[in-house]
Amino acid sequence: HLYFNTVKSPSPQLFEAVLGLKNLRGLAYIQTPLGDELGRLGELPNLTEATFWGHRRVTDQTLAEWGTRPPPRLRSVTLAGASITDSGLPHLAKVPHLSELSLTDCRQITDAGASKLAACPTLHAVDLFGTQATKEGISRMQEQLGWCETGSLGDGVMPALYDAPVYRATLLDLAARGYE
Repeated sequence: HLYFNTVKSPSPQLFEAVLGLKNLRGLAYIQTPLGDELGRLGELPNLTEATFWGHRRVTDQTLAEWGTRPPPRLRSVTLAGASITDSGLPHLAKVPHLSELSLTDCRQITDAGASKLAACPTLHAVDLFGTQATKEGISRMQEQLGWCETGSLGDGVMPALYDAPVYRATLLDLAARGYE
């Protein structure tokens, strides 16, 4: 596993070097800036786990690139705080072994997006905390998948967290320190 945590200015050569690690099984970029290169994860043939926390530049286009050249062994994906929408989620169905997905704080995901996750035949665990998905939408997704564990529920279940002054103060503090 390879972890990058709060690297302020990674060079483009850094990700190229990561892509050269063909036996890499786990990759995590935590509060470390990325560009469009994330769509190239399919070049890592043994990658089973990928975590990208706090990356607004991860978009529907990134997921579309995964759909074109999916990471062949990827099983677990965390896209916390990504700028993806409901329309990007069907591309995840092309990731052949995806079984665990966390979309924590992907604020543009709604019940319609949760429903689109039913197209992922191997998916059995989904985290939609901090999304706009409601308890009802998550229940429908579980029915469509046949069975699916939901670790955390969407904002329809816990909307007060985002209104809490301490949460907002923490986000402002992180933004002032240069985190996206």
